Amino acid sequence: MADNQVSDRDVQQIEELHRKLQEQPTAKAEAAVDICGLWRLIKPFWSIILTLVRLIPRVGDKIADILQKLGQGLDAFCGNG
Repeated sequence: MADNQVSDRDVQQIEELHRKLQEQPTAKAEAAVDICGLWRLIKPFWSIILTLVRLIPRVGDKIADILQKLGQGLDAFCGNG
């Protein structure tokens, strides 16, 4: 498979993440956002998200690099576990 293609497994992982995000209870407006809880939900899919972002012509690599730094920051903030 070429580097610029998305595998069936990648598509399945994104669909699983989408399902999990939809299952999350809707927070009330006054409730605080659980950034670390959301990060723990998304983190197992982070590498595929970065891979897909890198496919965006011209700017994908730069955006993926920024997102990678964001992930590192979230790891530091929330704990790597």
